[in-house]
Amino acid sequence: MIFFTNLNDDLNEYIHMHLAAIIIQNRTRKWFMSHYQQKEWPKLRFLLVENIGSDNFKIFQNSRLVRREWRNEINSWLFMTKRDVLQLHVILNEIIQGLWK
Repeated sequence: MIFFTNLNDDLNEYIHMHLAAIIIQNRTRKWFMSHYQQKEWPKLRFLLVENIGSDNFKIFQNSRLVRREWRNEINSWLFMTKRDVLQLHVILNEIIQGLWK
């Protein structure tokens, strides 16, 4: 823990609260958006928007389990978007029904 000796305790506490908030925000962004860091992500995003539309893509993106699949099995999703577009609509309906919470 960083402690600035020339500042009073209130300012030190305020600085520590800001540092904690920054750390929490960075970790949360990394957890939610780690699929963006994969090199195949731009290709997958393009294929998904092309095949199901941008509104349905937002539904996919809001699903926690879909994002986890994108992090772990992005190649499977690439294969599916190229060869089995009907399966994307099946997954979309499952998300809407609440099966992909």
